[in-house]
Amino acid sequence: MAETTELDELSASLVRYSARRHLALYVRTRDGLLIWKAFSEYRKAGLPVPENILAKLDEFAQSLVAARGDSEIATALEMSTGAKGSQRIRLKQAERNRDVAEEYRIRVFELKQRPADAIKAVAANSNLSNGNVKRIVSEWGGLTLLKPQANPPSNAKSRAANAAEAPWWLAWKAK
Repeated sequence: MAETTELDELSASLVRYSARRHLALYVRTRDGLLIWKAFSEYRKAGLPVPENILAKLDEFAQSLVAARGDSEIATALEMSTGAKGSQRIRLKQAERNRDVAEEYRIRVFELKQRPADAIKAVAANSNLSNGNVKRIVSEWGGLTLLKPQANPPSNAKSRAANAAEAPWWLAWKAK
């Protein structure tokens, strides 16, 4: 058996981070392609695929068996969100919004920048207007990869109750 090097561990950490970004976006968008992207990250790297991803693929398989026709197949794979525009465009926009919200959250909560300064910096980095950054941050709630939420808790009691829940990546059916 080959010895695990520090480089191997770093590489595995980067794969897990990248897959978590896909899964966090899946929780937000419910686009099944993101599950396949996370699965692919692990497979390409030769790492074991986490059980939560395999369980979701099993769920897709069960739905595919019952599907009749193209429309039901797309629905079974959660690739039919009903939103307008191509899937690629919708995912690119969701990825951009995730990145904008995450950068804002890092600047405000970790780097301790004033919110107005963080909005200006994020707008400059992402070629968006300040107003668009504010809208994205408002909609995405300063998304964090640790616990993404569509509607973040508004008070300490809600945040404490939320922290006690099961990890977000296990909550596939919570919509």
